[in-house]
Amino acid sequence: MKKTTMLIVCVFLSASFLIPLSPAEAAHRTIIVPDDFASINAAIENANDGDTIFVRNGTYHENVRLTKAVKLVGEDNQETRVDGNADEGYWVPMAVKSDNAVVSNLNLCNSHAGLQLGTVKNCTVAGNRIVANGFGIEISWSSTNNTITGNVIASNGQGIEIKGVTDNLIYGNEILFNTIGLYLDQQSQNNSLVGNMIDKNQEAIRIRFSWDNTFTNNTIMNTVENAVTVGFANNNTFRHNNFINNTKDYYDGGESVDMPPYYVGYTSENVFSENYWSVYAGGDYDVDGKGDAQHVVYKQNVDLTPLISPVAFAELAVVPVDVFPAGTSSKSWIPEFWIIPSIAVAATVGVAAGLLQIRKRRKEAQQT
Repeated sequence: MKKTTMLIVCVFLSASFLIPLSPAEAAHRTIIVPDDFASINAAIENANDGDTIFVRNGTYHENVRLTKAVKLVGEDNQETRVDGNADEGYWVPMAVKSDNAVVSNLNLCNSHAGLQLGTVKNCTVAGNRIVANGFGIEISWSSTNNTITGNVIASNGQGIEIKGVTDNLIYGNEILFNTIGLYLDQQSQNNSLVGNMIDKNQEAIRIRFSWDNTFTNNTIMNTVENAVTVGFANNNTFRHNNFINNTKDYYDGGESVDMPPYYVGYTSENVFSENYWSVYAGGDYDVDGKGDAQHVVYKQNVDLTPLISPVAFAELAVVPVDVFPAGTSSKSWIPEFWIIPSIAVAATVGVAAGLLQIRKRRKEAQQT
């Protein structure tokens, strides 16, 4: 009996060394909608942090709540539509509620807010089309270190609203045909806005009660009203931007930024350096590419070294998002990591069963 017990213990101890000790060591799953689950929310409920949810082309009427650190990736950012359809109560197609989440390659449309980031950090929103919403992207309430890149944000009330947040990166987006392209409000600080094309908006950039934000290598053009509208907003830095063919490049205060009466007339002080202004009329007699005379933006807001030619900058790369190959069902996919351990465990258990059977037969033979 003791020998039999020891044999069983040894066999299973041997097998245990071949079994992965932690789920984190296994390859993350890819869940496909609608192959594996009919809705995006159902896929999220059944996912684990680190998984990828691949959404095939189609129209999905959902209020998606991304509550896990997963990659949510559409098949095509025009044909994979998460349609808010606000008349039916779907007000926010995509609400990101988890840190370290990724939303990519989706069409988020027809809602109160296409995508919300609320009190989250280290999330990436990349390569989406976000159109025909009240707010395109809303980043609010202490959200920090998030990246918004490579999106087309068009025909919304507000393209991107940044409200009460710090240290986010907004770069390489096309922000087009919105009532307000970018709106920074309620003590938003230290955000970087880099390499965006902000074109044909009613207002391009509005900054209200916010400071220490940096605008670099953006092109702000063809704005119907004001390229930059400020209200009680100081020490925001504009460097190496293009201001082209705007009705007005800069406006300070007044009713257009909904300022309380006691702030009307207050002049904000911001920093302008080496921007291109299509309205600049100065010369460049020393041919150094910079105007010989300063460009007065508004009162004490002055660009001391305006550029003679538009800023040329390399196209910024969008943050890559790995996508599981389309057309492959996650139900039929077994990570290679599990193949060898599974075979080894099965073989070990089989050997153990065989040895026990031989021992049993020998014992029966001895008794007869």
